[in-house]
Amino acid sequence: MEIRSIGVEGLTGEDSPLQSLFWARAKSFLGWKPYAFEVDGERLLLLVRRIAPLFFFAYVPFGPSGPVDLVMVSEGLKRAIDEPVFAIRYDLPFTDAAFETEGLLPLSYSIQPERTVRIDLQKPLAYRKRARRALTKCENRYTVRPYRGEPILFEQWYETYRQTALRDRFHPRSKEYFFHLLSIDEDKMVKPVLLLAFEQEAVVGGVLLIEGRKETVYLAGSSTRPEVGYLLQDGTIRRSRERGC
Repeated sequence: MEIRSIGVEGLTGEDSPLQSLFWARAKSFLGWKPYAFEVDGERLLLLVRRIAPLFFFAYVPFGPSGPVDLVMVSEGLKRAIDEPVFAIRYDLPFTDAAFETEGLLPLSYSIQPERTVRIDLQKPLAYRKRARRALTKCENRYTVRPYRGEPILFEQWYETYRQTALRDRFHPRSKEYFFHLLSIDEDKMVKPVLLLAFEQEAVVGGVLLIEGRKETVYLAGSSTRPEVGYLLQDGTIRRSRERGC
């Protein structure tokens, strides 16, 4: 097995936006050190973080894309980085590929949010009655468009996100983190997009997306009205289909 170090600028996010230069820059803001490698020709992002004075932890988000011997990959990666990591976690991609996992410890929980789903956009859309009723209710009342860097709209959206976190009882990400994500523009293949929902001139919700060549990843969202969530999800799906995902 050949493992070769490359610069993070060489990451393309070809198979997943979470294996991209964009995601390397995003996680750097949270204290992760990004490394990039070619593993038998496939480019791979590895993130490393200190979790105690003498302990380092490594993480591979949604990779590798193909079936490889993860024990061999792990040993090679550990030799190729500066930090003495005690473990590497793999968040394997949603695929039917069979990975060699003998000798590895399977975890009882996923790093992905509960009820994470993947939608095949090549199939016809078929919404349930509840969703169709909500979308009908939104007609002529709300509009959706991408955020274009307007500071006041970002502030309004973050307030809806904060309200959503209080209502749904989850810990919100910081305003600075989201602003950092939206300011990353080095990656030409993977881009952040904030879709905003308006009731007249007021922001009533929004979804923060990471758009790659093959797929769109939902990162965070908010809504101050129940039906607005359906509208934003529908807008995300239609936008992704138009991009050819």
